[in-house]
Amino acid sequence: MAFDPLSDSTRKYRRATISVAAALIAVQTFHVRITELPVAGIKIELVDQLIPVALFLSVIYLTIAFAVCLTDDVINFGGATFIDERVRESEENVRSGKELFAKYLFDLFKRYIPKDDADYIAKEIAPLLYGLGSDIEDAIAELADDRLKQFKASLPMSETTYGELIENVRRSYRAARRDAPQSFPAVRPGLRAYYYFRVFRVYVLEAAFPLVLATIALAARASHRATELLQYLLSSV
Repeated sequence: MAFDPLSDSTRKYRRATISVAAALIAVQTFHVRITELPVAGIKIELVDQLIPVALFLSVIYLTIAFAVCLTDDVINFGGATFIDERVRESEENVRSGKELFAKYLFDLFKRYIPKDDADYIAKEIAPLLYGLGSDIEDAIAELADDRLKQFKASLPMSETTYGELIENVRRSYRAARRDAPQSFPAVRPGLRAYYYFRVFRVYVLEAAFPLVLATIALAARASHRATELLQYLLSSV
């Protein structure tokens, strides 16, 4: 099923705008006139300018109504389906990256401290993987040092070994940044092509065409020169 951001109300005004605008163009360009209407066996004669004026006013009303409904649809749409897919994929990548970082830290910490403590500290530090700033690695190392120093007295290691442990936290951070999926994945060529195709279909074919047709109809009604130009272009086809 094709993606369709336009509501039923917008489509109703779109169809009416195209129909009335096309009728006004035909009336103005080819001088189509309805001189009388048979109603219940009674012939009603029409003033020569009644139909063009009625169509002209109808096009104005329908164009405004269509533009208002279209604007409402566009504001509520905003490319949501495409963006939601990108956000979902980004959130999955962020979660996967944090889990990977937590695993690296847990594998490191469990060599020196109880597994429950290692798991708790690793999960506490892991969310910093995608932190912003040039000093995020230092912040991670400081947090690890703050959480691990309570075990320092009981750790079977020297000051040098403890320093290496903190340095390994830094290495684990760099490894996780290298191995984790991108938090904001690159747009796949097929997805990008589909996005531009949908923008063309929705905004050009669905939205712009009725407005352009209505503009031509209104110009033909308002300007004799525009009518002559339209006559020339259509007769040349």
